[in-house]
Amino acid sequence: MSSWGSNLYLRRLHQTSVVAVLLFLVALPVIFLIFFRLVDHPVLRFGGGLLAVAAVVCAVGLAPALVDPRNHDSYRALAKYGDPEGVAQALAVEMVRGGHTSLGVVIGREYLVIPSITRLDGVRRTDVMWIYPRVTTTRYYGIIPGNRRHEAVILTRHREFTLLGLTKKKVDELLRAVHHAAPWAQVGYTDELCELFSGDRRAFAFQQIDARREGMAVAG
Repeated sequence: MSSWGSNLYLRRLHQTSVVAVLLFLVALPVIFLIFFRLVDHPVLRFGGGLLAVAAVVCAVGLAPALVDPRNHDSYRALAKYGDPEGVAQALAVEMVRGGHTSLGVVIGREYLVIPSITRLDGVRRTDVMWIYPRVTTTRYYGIIPGNRRHEAVILTRHREFTLLGLTKKKVDELLRAVHHAAPWAQVGYTDELCELFSGDRRAFAFQQIDARREGMAVAG
């Protein structure tokens, strides 16, 4: 197996793993301080214990990727597109070309490279099925609206991605760019679309999107 150090995608995946493990390890003493020193409630302490266990599990799960990023789940997931090493090289080329980037997402000619706290996923543009913005409002005392969290949701053939944007403008910019790259994808949220893309109906919805994409290709 060749060295991964010359591949930009694998280097970024390794950096993601290192940062994530450090964050989880730093979180442990913070969790201990808050839930076991400052809080004296059994339910909250139990919740803190679960958070601590989750942080340890995540750090241990990412440990092999610290040695070689090809041990990471994101790299292994590339096998759905063929030889992972070849796909990783294609992703590196997309990143070097410097396609449109918004909220850390690189939109290349064939692939999207989508980051998260623990992953760096490669997705073929043809696998983008549904995109929409999501706004979550924090309410104080259950009634007073507070902060609003803006997110971009990208549903693909194999996975759903949620990307946090600092502003509505950033989220809209990303969704416009993704829609330009994948104009066949369904855009926007309704309860009917949520039902269509859920459960047993999802396969049928994907078939519809694929048919739309093929029709666009024929029409030129």
